[in-house]
Amino acid sequence: MKILADESVDILVFEFLKKGGFDIEHVSFFSSGSPDADVLDYAYKKYRVLLTVDKDFGELAFRTKSVLVELFCID
Repeated sequence: MKILADESVDILVFEFLKKGGFDIEHVSFFSSGSPDADVLDYAYKKYRVLLTVDKDFGELAFRTKSVLVELFCID
């Protein structure tokens, strides 16, 4: 599974998953401060599941009809 962690995901969570062998990228390492729409688009283009704490991504995915992006929101 390829994962994209949004900036809202704590770096410790990212490191835990990375050490666990997951193919994961963190937005803050390459595109800090990007608009949510750009992050969602990147996840779509790179075939990555978007991991976030930001519940606004669900609404954004619905509004933009990004049905091919998997979204996993942690609380």
